[in-house]
Amino acid sequence: TDVQLQGIVITGSSYQTPGSNACSVKNGDCSHFCLPIPGGRVCSCPFGMDIQGLQCIKSQTVLFFLDASRKNVYDMPASGGIHNHLTSNTKFENPRALTYDQERSYIYWTDYGDSPGTSAARIGRYSTETGTTDFSQLPTDAIPDGLAVDHISNLLYLTDNRNDVIQIIDFEKNTKQTIVDL
Repeated sequence: TDVQLQGIVITGSSYQTPGSNACSVKNGDCSHFCLPIPGGRVCSCPFGMDIQGLQCIKSQTVLFFLDASRKNVYDMPASGGIHNHLTSNTKFENPRALTYDQERSYIYWTDYGDSPGTSAARIGRYSTETGTTDFSQLPTDAIPDGLAVDHISNLLYLTDNRNDVIQIIDFEKNTKQTIVDL
C-alpha cells in the first residue's frame, strides 16, 4: 500500500509565541522530550527507549519485522509506538523470513531474488550496532523460506523448499553445509 501523509508541521523558535508551559523549566523534569498538553506535560522518549516515570531507559523488548511489500526491515518497541526503518541502504528483491541473533545483535533475512527460484537468492545480515549489511549468496534455484539462529554455535539454519534441504550457514567462515536432503 502507498503511504498517505496526513499532515505536516513546521516548527522553530521564530514560529513559537512567547510564553511558558509545563516544559519551559528544566524540560518539565523529563529526561529527553517534554510535550506540553493542557494542564501539564507528557514525557516521551526517542526510539529504542521506554518511559519509566519521567526518565527514558533503554528498551528491553524490541519487535523486528519484515515488510515484504515495501521491501524493508523495521524495528519498534514491542509495547507499540513508532517503527524505525533499519535497512534503508539495502536493496531487497523478494524478502521473506526473518530472525534475530540477540547475542551478536544481527538481524538475518532471506531474499528470493527478482523471481523465486530463477535469480540470485541470498541471506542478508544487518548489524543493529554498526548499521552494516552483508550477504551470503545461495544457489540460483534456491527458495529460502525459513531461518533459525543457534546462539551458542553462532550458526544459522536455513530451509529451502525448492530443493527440500536444510543447511547450516556460518557467516564468519562463509561456509554452507547441507544437513537434511529430502
